[in-house]
Amino acid sequence: MNKSKSMNCKQKLLFLSKNLSTLNIQLLTIPIFAKFFLMIYPDSFQNKIGFDVIKQKITALCLTKFGKYYAENISFSSDFNDITNQLSETDETRKAILFHSPFPLNEFSECLDEIIRLKTKGTVAERDRLQDIFSTIKMYSDCYKYFNTNKEDLPLLHEIFNDNFNSNELIKLINVIVDEKGEIKDNASSELYSIRKKLQKEQLRIDKELANILKNMRIEGVVKDDCEATIRNGRLVIPVPAGNKKQLKGFIHDTSATGQTVYIEPSEVFNINNSIRELMIDEKQEIFKILREFTEKLRPQLENIEEMCGILAYIDFLKAKAKFAIEINAIKPILIDLPKLEWRNAIHPLLYLSLKNQKRKVVPLNIIINEENRIIVISGPNAGGKSIALKTVALLQYMLQCGILIPLGENSETGIFENIFIDIGDEQSIENDLSTYTSHLKNIKFFIENADENTLILIDEFGTGTEPQLGSIIAEESLKVLRDLHAKGIITTHYANIKKLAQELPGLQNAAMLFDTENIKPLFEISIGNPGSSYTFEIARRVGFPENILDNAVKKSPSSQLDFERQLQELIIERKNLEKERNELKTADQMLSEVVNKYTNLLNELETNKKEIIKQAKSEAQEIIKGANKKIENAIQEIRAHQAEKEKTKKIRENLNQVTSETVEKNNRHETSLILEEHKQQFPLKLKKDKNQNTNPVLLKVGNLVKSTEYQEVGEITDIKGKKAKVNFSGNINIWMDIEKLKVFDGEKSERIRMTKNNVGTIIHDINQRAYNFSLSIDVRGKRTDEALEIIKKYVDDAIMLHITNFKILHGKGNGILRTNIRDYLRTIDEVVSINDEDVEHGGDGITIVEIK
Repeated sequence: MNKSKSMNCKQKLLFLSKNLSTLNIQLLTIPIFAKFFLMIYPDSFQNKIGFDVIKQKITALCLTKFGKYYAENISFSSDFNDITNQLSETDETRKAILFHSPFPLNEFSECLDEIIRLKTKGTVAERDRLQDIFSTIKMYSDCYKYFNTNKEDLPLLHEIFNDNFNSNELIKLINVIVDEKGEIKDNASSELYSIRKKLQKEQLRIDKELANILKNMRIEGVVKDDCEATIRNGRLVIPVPAGNKKQLKGFIHDTSATGQTVYIEPSEVFNINNSIRELMIDEKQEIFKILREFTEKLRPQLENIEEMCGILAYIDFLKAKAKFAIEINAIKPILIDLPKLEWRNAIHPLLYLSLKNQKRKVVPLNIIINEENRIIVISGPNAGGKSIALKTVALLQYMLQCGILIPLGENSETGIFENIFIDIGDEQSIENDLSTYTSHLKNIKFFIENADENTLILIDEFGTGTEPQLGSIIAEESLKVLRDLHAKGIITTHYANIKKLAQELPGLQNAAMLFDTENIKPLFEISIGNPGSSYTFEIARRVGFPENILDNAVKKSPSSQLDFERQLQELIIERKNLEKERNELKTADQMLSEVVNKYTNLLNELETNKKEIIKQAKSEAQEIIKGANKKIENAIQEIRAHQAEKEKTKKIRENLNQVTSETVEKNNRHETSLILEEHKQQFPLKLKKDKNQNTNPVLLKVGNLVKSTEYQEVGEITDIKGKKAKVNFSGNINIWMDIEKLKVFDGEKSERIRMTKNNVGTIIHDINQRAYNFSLSIDVRGKRTDEALEIIKKYVDDAIMLHITNFKILHGKGNGILRTNIRDYLRTIDEVVSINDEDVEHGGDGITIVEIK
C-alpha cells in the first residue's frame, strides 16, 4: 500500500529543475505527486496490471537521462486539477507532433552533470564538454522559439518555458571560443593564435625533413618503397625493418607485435619534435587559461542552465508520453471530478500492441460504473475475456491518474478515484505460509476495512480457492458489505448466488461475456444487464471430454443449478437474436429512408432541370431560326438583285455551303485543339536525354595515371579494392583514396613527374596535419543522420590512410536510428574488421567500437 503527499505538476517541475544537483535515484523513487493518504493495493499493483510495461515503453521513448527519470517515477494522483493539467500538456504535445511543424526536441548532448560540477567554486569547464553545453542551450533556444511561435495553439507548453532566460547571449558567449565542431578557435585569444601559427611552421619543417629522409632511405633500400611516416607516442617516426635499425640514427619509440619492425624518430627531426612538443604544452596551458576565463563568465548563468536542463527533460518526458499515446491511439477523455466511469470502446493498450503485430483486432469494452450501478458482476465462460475486461479497467484508470492518455472512444467520460484495490491472480506465499484462499480472504478483509465511495475495487474470480458452496456464501456476504460502503468496481465470478444477488440488490449490476453457442467459442464482448452462463458442459464436449463422465456429472448436478444455467443460456440466445433482429430492422429502415430521400431529391432535381432545359432549348432554337432567316433573306435579296440568273444563284448557294463547311471545320479544329491540349496536360512530354550525358564512364584500373581532386596532384594507381584505389605520388607516397575523388590524367608520365616532384611536401604536410588533428574517438551525438554519415565517412577515410586500427564513434542511444545507420554504413567498408558495443559501464550501445585492417 502506497501513501504519499501531493505536489502539482508545476511544483514538481520547479522542484526537479532547481534541485537536480542533489537528486539521485533514491530520491526520485519517492512518489511526489500523489494526494495525502492515497491507497494503491497491493504493493505489486503495477506489475499485476501491466503498468510496469507501460512505464518501460515510455522510458524507452525518452532521449534524456532525466527525462527517463521522470518516466521511471511516474506517480498516481487523485488531484483533479493536477491530472487535468498533465493530460492537457500531453495532449498538446501529441497534437504538436501530429499537426504542427516538426517537433524541435531531438537527440542532443546533455550537460547537466557538467553544470553541476561547475557550480563548485574553482572548477573549470572541460574542453570536451563545451559542445554539450552549447548543444543544451541551443536545444532550449530552438524549443523556446517553437513554442513561442505556436503559443496560441500550445499555450500550456509555452507556459513551461522561462521568458527571462537569454539563451542567445549564452550562445554568443560560447561561440566566441568554440567552433561548430566543439573545438577551441584559433582566435579565442591572441596568444593561442600565435602558438598555433608556430606549430604550423614547425610542422612544415618536420614534414620536409622526413620527406628527404624517406626518399634517401628508399634509394638505399633501408625501407620498403611503400614505407610511410607514422605516429608513435605523439611523435612522427619511420617504420624500419629490425635488421636495418642501425642504419637510421635516432630514438626508438616502439616495436611491432612481431618484433620485425621498429619505429624510429630520426635524430635530424628530434629537436623539431621537441619544439613541437613544447608548443603543444603551451597550447594546452593557453586553452586552460581561456576555459578558466570562460567559466567565470558562465558561472552566473549556471542556475539558469540547470533549469533549462530540467525543462528540456520534462518536455522530453511529455514527448515520450505523447508518442506512446499516438502508438496506442490514445486520447484525452472528458474528465469529471467524481468517482464514476462511462467508457466507450476502451482498449487494453498492451493487448492492442500485441495483436497489432499479429494483424488482429481487439474487441473494445463498453462499461458504465456510477452510483446507481456501483459494482458490475461479470460472469461467463472461462477464457471468455472476464479477466481482460477487469485488467483493462484497472490499467486505464491507473494510467489516467498518472497523467497518461488512454485509448477510449470519443466522448467517453471518466472520473477520479482516491483508492484502487485489486485482487487478481494467485498470491500464494511460501514465506508467509499463505494459501491461495487465505491470500484472497486477506485481500477482501483489507477492502472491507478501507473501502469507501471513492474507492475502485477489482476482484477476479470472487470467492474461489476453497470449498465452492462455503466460499460462495462468504463472497456473497462480502459483496453486500462492499455495496453498502458505496465502493465502485468490477468483480468476476462463476457463482450462481452472486449472479442472483446482483439481480436483486440495487447498486449491483450483472454483465455477461458473450458466447457463440453454435461454434462453442467466446466472442470477448461484454453485455450489461444479464448474467452469463459458464457453459461448463458445452465447453467440455467441445474439447472432446469423455461423454460418460459428462453424463454422470449432469445426473449428479443439482437440478436447480442446471435449470438456472439453461435459463441463462436461453435468455442470452434470445437477447442475442432480438439484438440481431433489431439491428437488421434498423439497417433496413435506414436503407429505405435513404432510398426515399434519394428518389425525392432526384424527382425535385428533374422537375427543376426540366424547366431550365426547355427554356434553354427555346432560346437556342430562336437563335438558330433567327440566324437561318437572316441568311435566307440575304440570299433572296442577292437572287432578286441578279434577276434570278442561274449561274449567280448557283454561286450564292455554293457560298452558303462553303460558309457552313468552314464553320463546321472550324468547330472541329477547335474541339481537336482542346482535346490535344487536355492530352498534353494529362501526358506531359518527357525531357529528352542530354546528348552530352556520359553514359559510358571510363573505368579506372591499375596503372592509370589519375589526378586527385583533393590534392590537385597526379599519381599512378597501384592497387584497387572496392571503391578505394591506392595512388602512388612521385614514387614517395602511397595513399588509399576514394575512386570518386580521382579522374583520369590525359598527360604524359614525364609531365606527371614534373607536376608532382615539387609537391610531395604538401601531401606529407596534409597527412601529418590529419595525423596531428586525428582523435581516436568521434562524437556525432545531436547530428542529423545525413550530416553524421558525411562526418564519419571522412573520419574513416583518414583512419584508413593513417593506419589507425581502432577508434570509437559516440552516437548516443535514443531510438537507435542513428546507431543503425552508422553501423550499416560501416559494414559496406572492406577495411572494417569488426563493429562492437562499448562496455556497459562506459556507454554500452551508445558507443560503437570499430576495428579496421
